[in-house]
Amino acid sequence: MEFMENLLENELKQSYLSDLMPYDLNKKVKSELRISLKEYKMLLDLSIEAINALDRLEIDKFDALVGENACQIRAVWIAIIAKKNLVFAKDVKNKIKSIKTKATFLLKENIIGRLMKKEISLEELLVVEELFVPLNLQELFTIQCFLLREVRLNSFNSKWLVSLFIKEKGDPKKLKKFGDISSSFADKLVSKVRKNIAKISVQFVRESANKSGNTNLIKMLSDEFTINHNNHLQCTPMFWAYKALLFEAKNEEIPLILHTMFIDKNINGYEVVDETWFLFASFSDKQNFVLQKIEEADFNKPAFVVQGIALYKNAFAHKEEWMRRMLKHSINTIILAGAADHKQYPDQKKDNLIHHLQDREYETFKSFAKLEGFSSENPTTFFIQHVFPIRMGTFMHKIVASEKLFSGSFFE
Repeated sequence: MEFMENLLENELKQSYLSDLMPYDLNKKVKSELRISLKEYKMLLDLSIEAINALDRLEIDKFDALVGENACQIRAVWIAIIAKKNLVFAKDVKNKIKSIKTKATFLLKENIIGRLMKKEISLEELLVVEELFVPLNLQELFTIQCFLLREVRLNSFNSKWLVSLFIKEKGDPKKLKKFGDISSSFADKLVSKVRKNIAKISVQFVRESANKSGNTNLIKMLSDEFTINHNNHLQCTPMFWAYKALLFEAKNEEIPLILHTMFIDKNINGYEVVDETWFLFASFSDKQNFVLQKIEEADFNKPAFVVQGIALYKNAFAHKEEWMRRMLKHSINTIILAGAADHKQYPDQKKDNLIHHLQDREYETFKSFAKLEGFSSENPTTFFIQHVFPIRMGTFMHKIVASEKLFSGSFFE
């Protein structure tokens, strides 16, 4: 298949940290050599921070702000990378630190001054001084996710929500804390990284679809239904991306945490009045996620969180009533209903690519979401807001898992 060939090509092609630089390295000479070497050193410093965060399993710090609708792809992939230790072997970590030390030395005024007079380009300097950092696909992906998480502006308040939809923004200037760079460089770097992450996210979800063997799923995630949002961010339709990722998460046994915030609407917006978490593990011989007993959970195991809200009405004043509604459905059904209700592309006008198909499963889930409270029109049960990776122990003290209190298809 074409997308498998593309992914294999990316795996075999040698990548370098310098590939992220948003310009031609050969053109950075004279006074621009000093500037560009400082910018490269910033990437080295950021990479070290990313490695340290991953070593501590702070994988929520890789929740990238890209600008399309695929946070769920990064959540699952980052959790898989962390679980399988696919990135940053000890020699890679040491190499990055060593190159940072060498770059710092080269930036001394007497040394960089001589290099600028010789009109050596940044490309030549990286070659001669052996400053290239070779990275595999997952390592480059991980560093870029960390970078895009760092530029996020935290607009979410745990007590109040302005809207049912989380609309976060980023500020590239936040990257200046990692080094001496200009705002212009930060803007261009973030723009390039967003394009990279969107593209590789599409390739990953296509590979997941191929593993599933579902021909319709493979078709719906193919080029035919992939768009370029704002002419530079590739993205696939949300419902089918979720289907592929639920399969991938189960296949790789990545736990799922369902986080529900109970909200009450008033004149100030939406107030979060309560919240609850449920932990699910996946098993290869099951058709669905199953409830994970807390005492059997590995606190250091990577997981992904599906975060959503339930509109707090008098009829749902108690969690037991809310739970009775939830128990009517499997966790897969809950998630796919929300995925079907959401706009399939960032630009909802593009959803016309999907509607004319009259896909029975998609249309059924879409109607079901409105009827059972999983839609933006009727968010009384669970409306998905965001998906992100997490270390399981981060929420462990809050997670509910009681076989005595709950039973039903929710836990099949």
